[in-house]
Amino acid sequence: MTKPIITVMTSYYNDQDFLADAISSVLSQTYTNFEYILLNHASTDKSREIAHSFTDPRIKHIDLPKNYGASGNILIKKSLEQAAGTYLKTLSANDMLLPNALEKLLCKAQEEQADLVFGDVCFVNKNKKSNGRTWFRNRYPAHLPVSQYLREFINGTSYFPYAGNFIKMEPFKKVTLDYVSVQLADIGIWIEMLFNGAKLAFVDEPVANYRIHDKQMCTASQLENIRKRCLFEHFLFCEHYFNAKPNLTLLQQVFPDDPFVSQLTTEDTDLFPFAIAQAIYRLGPNEVYKLAARQKIASCLNNYPLQQRIEEKFSYTLKDLRANILREPYKVLTYQTKTLREASLKDLAYYFFRKIGFILLLKDWKEKRKRERLLKSNDDIL
Repeated sequence: MTKPIITVMTSYYNDQDFLADAISSVLSQTYTNFEYILLNHASTDKSREIAHSFTDPRIKHIDLPKNYGASGNILIKKSLEQAAGTYLKTLSANDMLLPNALEKLLCKAQEEQADLVFGDVCFVNKNKKSNGRTWFRNRYPAHLPVSQYLREFINGTSYFPYAGNFIKMEPFKKVTLDYVSVQLADIGIWIEMLFNGAKLAFVDEPVANYRIHDKQMCTASQLENIRKRCLFEHFLFCEHYFNAKPNLTLLQQVFPDDPFVSQLTTEDTDLFPFAIAQAIYRLGPNEVYKLAARQKIASCLNNYPLQQRIEEKFSYTLKDLRANILREPYKVLTYQTKTLREASLKDLAYYFFRKIGFILLLKDWKEKRKRERLLKSNDDIL
């Protein structure tokens, strides 16, 4: 049997309404030298029956004995255990490939010797009707510099269409997969691959239909769950920047104005994680990023030989970190599940009169003055 050039992978869980469309779109491709891994995530509806009704010999079925929750990289890992292709194409059970998608993506990857290719994606509704919009034309543009994408990714926003991905296996297998995250799982892959030197290319015409419906994890109806996940996942997300092994030119293009990154030379690869952490601390859009960056900085300083290198190179010491901790203390991050409408009258009355009392007593002002005096005394001690 001929070794497949492409491994296509679809994981499914209770996707009986859409799964047949996804499978049919893969099996009707103009390019035929592929294997198709269908991974059943312990479905409880008719999804498994639908998947097994397709008898194409290129299909490999995997049935997981238990459900791991929302999809993520753990399912890709399970599929890779049986994958034989040189390239990987992942396709969600909701989406559909256009007939010549694999042909176009493979051609682009081979022509440009690219490791990571993204084709454009059309947005369709649950009935497969297009709304006339595409990813590159109406959401995020293609063909921007790699450094700009890596800079923009810091916000945790995906600028690449997942439905349009096409990945070379060799550099992909060097990525540190985050098995916990759901919302940001794919962006971490793109970050590490690009930082590690993967070549990026684009197919400007659509290669897939991205179906929008109410049951998706990323739909507006799931906004509350997305916020809850991201509050934690952003912490893990920063690790992809800290774990990256970029060349100096790319690193300085991503962080062109950072005072630590600008001092690095090609001999300072051991200092890259520290400098990146400082850049993330400065640019991070919320407290979670700052906490992750400060934790990485502390980890670097807890390595005594590295601590000496950092002091020698940047004149940055334990004292500086300690002063920063006091100067910019963390706000406690909590996720309130109740809205004002859901809060009881008793709770609303308590917080209203409590705030009025604080204002009348000038307690807010007094507490601020107290903190300022404390910080000044601590700076003197340090």
